[in-house]
Amino acid sequence: MLFTVLLWVFSFLMYIANPKNKANIWCSLSAFLFSFGALKEFYLFDLVPWLHTLSSTSGMMEFHTAVYSVMTYIVYNYGAPALLVFACYFSKLDQRRPLFFKRLLAVIWLPSLCLAFIYNPLMTRAFQLEESNRVFWYIYMAYNLAFCVGVTALMVSSVRHETRPASRRQKQLVCLSILPSAWFSIFAIYLIHSLKFKTFFKLWQLNTLIIGLSVVFFIYMAFREGMMGLRLKSENYKWDENMRMINKGALYSGHVLQNETAKIEWCVDRLERSCPQDQPEELSIIRRSVTHLQNFVHKNQLYSGEIILNEELLPVYDIILQSVELTKSLVRETIQIHVEKLEGVYIRGDRLHLVEMLNNLIINAGEAMDQGVIRIGGMLLNGKKYQLAVEDSGEGIAKEHLAKVFEPYFSTKNNKGNHGLGLAYCSNVVRKHEGAITVNSQPGTGTAFLLTFPLNRRITLLTQERQTKENVHVPTDSGITG
Repeated sequence: MLFTVLLWVFSFLMYIANPKNKANIWCSLSAFLFSFGALKEFYLFDLVPWLHTLSSTSGMMEFHTAVYSVMTYIVYNYGAPALLVFACYFSKLDQRRPLFFKRLLAVIWLPSLCLAFIYNPLMTRAFQLEESNRVFWYIYMAYNLAFCVGVTALMVSSVRHETRPASRRQKQLVCLSILPSAWFSIFAIYLIHSLKFKTFFKLWQLNTLIIGLSVVFFIYMAFREGMMGLRLKSENYKWDENMRMINKGALYSGHVLQNETAKIEWCVDRLERSCPQDQPEELSIIRRSVTHLQNFVHKNQLYSGEIILNEELLPVYDIILQSVELTKSLVRETIQIHVEKLEGVYIRGDRLHLVEMLNNLIINAGEAMDQGVIRIGGMLLNGKKYQLAVEDSGEGIAKEHLAKVFEPYFSTKNNKGNHGLGLAYCSNVVRKHEGAITVNSQPGTGTAFLLTFPLNRRITLLTQERQTKENVHVPTDSGITG
C-alpha cells in the first residue's frame, strides 16, 4: 500500500505542478495507472483476507479475483501507452509534427484494444497463473518493452536536442525521476515472470524504494530550483518554455512604459519649444533616456511575444543579403562582411523573423570586434540537415558565459542599448523553424553561431533547372559585401 500511496503522491505533484500542461497531465495519469499494480496486490493479499475474517460469504472470492483481474488489466494494458503519450508531449512531437502525432495517438491505443479482445479483463488472474501457456507473459513483456523503449527514445532525444541550458536541465531531471522506475518495472514484472524465475516474483516490491526516492528527489528539486513547473513556496512557472516566462511581464511593463514615456516626451517637446535657444543639457539627457526606453519596450515586446510564422519558400541567400543591407550601417567600417554565394538553397519560413534573427547575429558579431571579418555561409550535414554559420574574428565568449548566452536578459555587454534579449529571440525563431542554434567560441579566436535546420522539412535544395521550372525567385549575386 505504501507503493500505491507514493505513486498517488507523485501523480498529484505532477498534476498540480502545471494542470494546464498536457505533458504534466499525462505524466500524472500514467503514474496513477501504474499505481494499480501495487494496489491490486494489497487488495488481494492483504485486504481480502481481512475481509474474510469479518464475513466469509460464498462466491465473494470470485468477485475479489475479478476485481484483481481488472486492476491488473488496467496497469498491464494502459500504463505504458499513457506514459508514451506523455513522452510525445514531453518531446513536443505534437508541435513539431502535428499530423504524425495525431496518427500516432490512434496507433498507440490500438494494441491495448486488441489485447482486450484476446484476453478477457475479468480473467487476467487466470492467465497469469496458467503454467502450461506462457504466451500471455511473452506478449505482455514484448508489449510493455516496446512502449518503454519508445518512451526512453523520445525523452532522451528531447534532452539531446534541447539547446536551452535551463530547459535541458529540467528535462534531465524529469528523465531521472521517471525512466529508472519504468525500466525496473519491465524487468521485475514482465521479464522475470516470462522466464519463470519464481524466486524473484516479488522483486517488483523494490520499486517502492525507487518510487520513494523519485518522490523525495522531485520534492527536493521543487524546493531547490523547480521541477516540471512546480516551485514550492508558491512560485509557479513554465518549466518547458523559456521565452514565455518573460511574456506577461513584458506586456505589462511595455504598456506602463509606453504611457509614461509618452508623457515625458510631450513635456520635453513643450520645454524645447519654450526655449529654442540655450536649451539645458538636462533636456538632451531626458530625450536620450526616453528614446532608450522606447527602444527597450519595442524590443522587449517583439522578442518576448509568441512567434507566429507566415511561411513561404524563401531563398536563403536573398535573406542574408537583405539582413546585411539592413545592418551594414550599424557595423564599423573597419569590419568586412563576407557572404558565401548559396545557390539553390531555400528555407520554408517567415521572412520577417528570419531577417530579424540574422540582424541580431550580425550586429552582435560587429560589436565583438573593432576590426576584422564577419563570415556568413552554409553547408550540408550528413545529407539530412543544413547548417548556416555566422562567424566573427572577435574576442570570443568566455567559457563560463557560453551556457547562458541564449537565456533572456543575459548579456556580457555593458552598453545601455543592449537588453540581453537578442540571442534568446534568435533561439526562439530557430526552434519555431524546427531547427537548433548552437555557439562555438574560444577567447581570442572569434565566435561562430551555427543554425541547423532539417533538410526537406525546412530546407530545400533546388538546381537551376528546377528553379526555372518551378518559377522560383533566384536572388541576384552580390558576392562579397564589405
